[in-house]
Amino acid sequence: MSRAALDNANVDKISSATLDKGLIDISIENCNWLVRPEEGKTYSARTRYRQTLLPCVVAINGAEAKVTFLASTEPAAPGQSLVVYDGEVCIGGGIID
Repeated sequence: MSRAALDNANVDKISSATLDKGLIDISIENCNWLVRPEEGKTYSARTRYRQTLLPCVVAINGAEAKVTFLASTEPAAPGQSLVVYDGEVCIGGGIID
């Protein structure tokens, strides 16, 4: 799948073959959104303080969300926070399930 296709992909349409290439799905709970993420839009996120922001897409399901990173990243431990940004603006996040 091309980079452009990933940037425009809906999180539910990303194939398991794509995920096998190092992309990671992370479920978060207890979400708090200052701005509700738009489905299919590319955002940035991090799971560690001062970690480089990585591109992702967000799919919200009630009080939970699924964040799919569009670049390889290390898995994050349950209980850590995942914070989502639109550019340099923090729009919210949640606790890694």
